[in-house]
Amino acid sequence: MILKTLVVGPLEVGCYIIGCEETKEVAVIDPGGDIDTILQTLKKYELKPVCILGTHGHFDHIGGVEKLQRITGCRFLINENDLNLVENINEQAAFFGFEDIDKPKVDGFIKEGEDISVGNLCVKALNTPGHTP
Repeated sequence: MILKTLVVGPLEVGCYIIGCEETKEVAVIDPGGDIDTILQTLKKYELKPVCILGTHGHFDHIGGVEKLQRITGCRFLINENDLNLVENINEQAAFFGFEDIDKPKVDGFIKEGEDISVGNLCVKALNTPGHTP
């Protein structure tokens, strides 16, 4: 299994790149910012992003999704219960004194217990409400 951990964005959140060693296909989880750093990591290890996953919809975790989508063409998936947070990303950013953020397009929803395939790696989604819906 591939696992790379990066600290990204204005609030320095964890961004994870996970995937399959055989195919080098990966998912990028919580690209909150610093997309150039994420792209450099992908290039350095010759990784192929196949999707972007959001653990939740706070701006510091999804603030770089739109740019990463635009550059890689990857689909963005998140729990449907956090859709309102995605839609109101700029209100969140403004509350913390940050500039507007390009709102990502949600391409699909992650469901409880769903298996997400990344190359030959299978990741099971677990719903953990509390911090967000």
